[in-house]
Amino acid sequence: MLDAGALPATGDALKIVDEGRKLQVLVARTGRKQFVALDQKCTHGGGALTYVHERKHLYCTCWGHSKFALDGSVIRWPNKQTPKPLRAYPVEQSGSSLRILVDGVE
Repeated sequence: MLDAGALPATGDALKIVDEGRKLQVLVARTGRKQFVALDQKCTHGGGALTYVHERKHLYCTCWGHSKFALDGSVIRWPNKQTPKPLRAYPVEQSGSSLRILVDGVE
């Protein structure tokens, strides 16, 4: 469970790490009451991703080659290999609490 207040402004993002499940998830506030949660590592080279609110995408901070849409689909890919989308996770909001579901479990 995550407090939506941790992302007070549209455009804010944070990383959640769950060592037990080996997950690194980026959660971003994309609108007044809209949130997305996606894997935080680039599927190309494993680099960290950042949320670029003005462009509504995630961008690889290591090499800058890969860009992903907020649904996890690939916008730009650096080579001729088959692009791999990011995994997106459902986010449920109840009051000021956010639940991020991984395999149907919070």
